[in-house]
Amino acid sequence: MNNFWFYWALWGFWIIVVFFYRDGKKRATLSCLILLMITVSPFSVPIGQTKVNLTFLVFGLTGCGLLSNLSFTKVVRLGVASFIVMMLDVLAQIYWLYDPAILMILPEWTFILFMCFFILVLTQDFWNRVAILLIGMSQGECLQSLVFYPYDQLVGDTDYLVMVSFILILLVSWELTHQGLLIVRTATLTRQTKRIEK
Repeated sequence: MNNFWFYWALWGFWIIVVFFYRDGKKRATLSCLILLMITVSPFSVPIGQTKVNLTFLVFGLTGCGLLSNLSFTKVVRLGVASFIVMMLDVLAQIYWLYDPAILMILPEWTFILFMCFFILVLTQDFWNRVAILLIGMSQGECLQSLVFYPYDQLVGDTDYLVMVSFILILLVSWELTHQGLLIVRTATLTRQTKRIEK
């Protein structure tokens, strides 16, 4: 996959956060975090014989940071959900390696839609969905690099970054559509209530 999609998605998120998000500490933190992800994406850190992409580390730490203010039971529930995402990712990657002909029938975007659907089903809050995605995909990338250590020695490669950014695009689109429909529904109900009162 092309790195263009990763940069395009993150710049799009940065524009949404900076120009359309409410002023406050969360907006400043998110915009700085997105810029950090864009800036460090070409760089990797050697850890032993393996190279780890810095954006991969930022993704994982961001996911853990999103869970830091939640109760213990919610963290356990979301931990199980991220484990499910991790297993789906690893099983799909292994299946693609052993049977690459499946990509002729089911291209990679079908896996992205499938993963997005599972994340949407596993939890309802947007930030919990983002945390599940970031933690689960990061764990999946780590496990995959351990399984295929002799062959692949870069953790957080371009395919991983693009896949996470595509799923993020779908999650943000779903959330914006959901919020827009809620606004339309509220406006319609308010208008109907005013008509009944008259």
